[in-house]
Amino acid sequence: MLDFKIYDGPYGIPVYHQHMPQSKAASLGWVMMVGAADDTLVGKPGLYHWFEHVPFRGTAKFPSGTPELFGPLAKLNGGLNAWTNRDKTHYYGSVHHSQWKETLVRVTDLIAAPLLRPADIEAERMIIHQEISQARGSVSRSAWRELLPHLFPEHPYANDTLGSEESLAQMDAATLIRARMKGYDRSRAVFVSAGPMEIDDLMKELAVAAAELPNHGLSERRLPAYYGQPINWKPGNVQIESEFGTSVIKVLFPMEPNVGELLKMQKATDTCILLDTLFEYGGMSSPLTRIVREERQLVYGIETSYDVYPGGSYFGFTAMAKQQNASAIVDAIRDVILSPELLSPSRLEDMKVYIAASLEMMSLDPDDFREKAIGTLSRYGSAPNYEEGISRFNQNTIGDVDRALKIFDWSKALVFVYKSMGEK
Repeated sequence: MLDFKIYDGPYGIPVYHQHMPQSKAASLGWVMMVGAADDTLVGKPGLYHWFEHVPFRGTAKFPSGTPELFGPLAKLNGGLNAWTNRDKTHYYGSVHHSQWKETLVRVTDLIAAPLLRPADIEAERMIIHQEISQARGSVSRSAWRELLPHLFPEHPYANDTLGSEESLAQMDAATLIRARMKGYDRSRAVFVSAGPMEIDDLMKELAVAAAELPNHGLSERRLPAYYGQPINWKPGNVQIESEFGTSVIKVLFPMEPNVGELLKMQKATDTCILLDTLFEYGGMSSPLTRIVREERQLVYGIETSYDVYPGGSYFGFTAMAKQQNASAIVDAIRDVILSPELLSPSRLEDMKVYIAASLEMMSLDPDDFREKAIGTLSRYGSAPNYEEGISRFNQNTIGDVDRALKIFDWSKALVFVYKSMGEK
């Protein structure tokens, strides 16, 4: 059962922990509240993702990098990893439960004492060039890259996490060292873990680990930062030609803006979860799939898309299809939104049963639980809890469904088509 608890850790660091006594696996890591939205405050797009790569080349305690960091963990099928998104960087380990303490030492040293040697920095620049090239080979990733400036015009969220070869070329080792000073601090740290570790033992080890984290006197961030509202959501139709043989069609609707108020973000998230279930519950028989795929045969797959962030939120739909189907898909989405079954009381009651069952059926995977905790932290500012989630969903009424459907104002819709023009 998903049931994280939040604890007051050392130096004011929030600790989110789910005790899973029967598990033979452990998953744990540090979240630093700094990401791609901070890139241009220090350098160019791609900066903090680049920085995330470099510590794996060597730290004070593990100067040879990968062999020392990974070797002992790999013997028991464990490993380390990291990711960067627009407002967070996460270093974590997924390991055999017997290795959680040495894993904590490793993920801490990645943040606390990266060597940042110029040769290592240059090596990772080349690796990221390959990552950018790989991303360009994905139609969905390329479409997202093109969509960003339309979703977030003149806003830090428009920074692509990977950056580009050109933006990376404008930065050097000194830029990455500055990035650490300007972004990494124990005042911006959160710890998340799931596994059989007892909380008292975990807190004892964290007291030592947290003392090693950078202490640059930066302003506190324990949740994603508010970077301001996007200057203007630009409704209308946007078409961008691509070299791919498949088109990506996104129809997105803005929701109520916020200035980082947690209560508004929580409300928007609950609305998005309600709409997501409303359109997708039933699988192939759901209104969304049945109308767009089964009845009109316009797509192989279509799904809901939503995002909630400090500054605002949106909800919509994403499909991949032939270029000539784009306008028909938009028309089909209009009809889905107007489908009378969406306001059926019996459907709402079935959705409540479905949500409870889906939470009960979650696999008891510490790694998956850790990732879910971080997602919930970003949108709710609290630890995920199975019973609380069901309770919130069960409070929905047909009136709530009707109010949620009112976000679909087509005069404000962004219809984005990443238009296929090739064979790729």
